[in-house]
Amino acid sequence: AILAQAERTQTRRERTQAGLQAHSHLTSAMANTLRGGKNIYSNNSLQSNWFEERLEPHHQTSAANKGIQMPPGTVKTWSKMSEEVGAHSKDAAGVVATHTSSWMQYQKSDTDMYRTTQGDAHCHPNQQVSVHVAPHKPEEMVQAYREKWTNGDGHRFEKPKTGFQP
Repeated sequence: AILAQAERTQTRRERTQAGLQAHSHLTSAMANTLRGGKNIYSNNSLQSNWFEERLEPHHQTSAANKGIQMPPGTVKTWSKMSEEVGAHSKDAAGVVATHTSSWMQYQKSDTDMYRTTQGDAHCHPNQQVSVHVAPHKPEEMVQAYREKWTNGDGHRFEKPKTGFQP
């Protein structure tokens, strides 16, 4: 019985090792495809400080060469989505929908638009306006309010006749 149990344990170990080997082979093969392949770094990949590395002479030269490069032969088979933005309204592009004739100036110029609070506070004394004005409502507006809310409950504020001690 002990010999049979030892054989079963040995068989389990062999199956487990075989399964682990097969699993590690699959995960290593799939790991490269999930990351974009084995050769994802090239001599054009920026590795460290990207901002400063772009200013190095060999990167400047390659960027200039890429800028003057001829388009590929398949350029007629693809398009950019950025070129299609606004295609539905290209015929109405000549219409300027601002208050002025210039598309850069979208509002009318006025001298009041350049006024500042500092300029208002430090103007000539004859032009100064007091900023602290007491609140005031016309008597006609307040009359209806007073009639509704201040009449009829004066008895609540009278002193009681019994139990009152001055």
